[in-house]
This record gives sequence, C-alpha cells and structure tokens, in this order.
Amino acid sequence: GAGGSTVSTNATLTVNQNTATVTLGSLSQTYDGTAKVATATTSPTNLTVILTYNGSVAAPTNAGSYTVIGTVNDANYQGSATNLLVVNQAMPTVTNWPTATAIIYRQMLASSTLAGGAASVGGSFGFTIPSTAPAGTAPQSVTFTPTNAADYATVLGSVSVVVLMPPSITTQPTNQALVVGGTVNLSVS
Repeated sequence: GAGGSTVSTNATLTVNQNTATVTLGSLSQTYDGTAKVATATTSPTNLTVILTYNGSVAAPTNAGSYTVIGTVNDANYQGSATNLLVVNQAMPTVTNWPTATAIIYRQMLASSTLAGGAASVGGSFGFTIPSTAPAGTAPQSVTFTPTNAADYATVLGSVSVVVLMPPSITTQPTNQALVVGGTVNLSVS
C-alpha cells in the first residue's frame, strides 16, 4: 500500500472428505466350516473398506444371519453401507438310508428299529412321525438329524416298513370236546 506497509492474516481452510458409495456383495453363502467374507466395492473404485460382522472384524464361520457394515477407510473419502450376510445351513448327503425291522399290524412305527444308514456328517435317523400305525407294508418317512443341527439341515427320505398281519384261524375247530387242560386242533396262517 501507500507507505509500504504489509498486512497479513491467518486463515483456516477446512477440506471435507468426498462421499464414496459402498456396495456390499457375497451376502448369501453356505456353511462349510470356513470363514464367510462379504465383498465390498466402492465408487470411486479401489478404496479400502473395513468390514465388521455383528460388530467384529472376524468373519463368521457358522450358519446364521450377521449384520455387515462396510466403512470406507481413506483420508479423502467417507462412506459406509449396512446389509445382512446370511450363512445358510449345509445340506448333508445321506449315502445309505437305514433299514427298518418289521412291525405287526396296528403297531406304531416307534416299534420298528432303524439299523444302519450313513451320511456325510454325524447324526441319527428316526421316523418322521413315529406315532404312525401303517395299515400295510409301505415306504415311511425318515428324517436324518445331524449332530451339528445349527450348521447342517435335516434330510428327509423314506424306508420300507414291512407290516405283518396277525395270524388268523383258517380252519375252525369242529366236533371237538373241550376239556380243561386239553388240546384243540385248528389251523393258523
């Protein structure tokens, strides 16, 4: 200015972070014993995203539903997304259905014993409705229940159950004197 004087002042300049878009993916997976990691893409591309699952940075391994939050970790950008990661139960493979012992007419399936049977994971076989009293020999519903029922689904199948008819009198006794302690002749089939 006039006289050669200089005026200076200090000013603060604030630079705000730009907004980035985060899109979460791989949100439906199936249990296999390994960690299930969601994916994250950003716009602009290639920004670092920190993922948390129900508040933990450790990806889940068990079947279930987990809230996933993806948060941009960048000095120049901010943004986040929230979604649900579903880890579905795995479907075991039944390699051999069990065999059932025969029952007598009017007995319930609970009276039959299932033996044998094999599956890709540990578990047990049982009649789906053990209170059923089948009227004749027929396939009956059997359920395989995995020991680890949280991570593996049940599997339905069927096995044949033989229903034996009770014996019936085919030739009635005739002209026989009945004596206490004696015998009577008749035919049963």
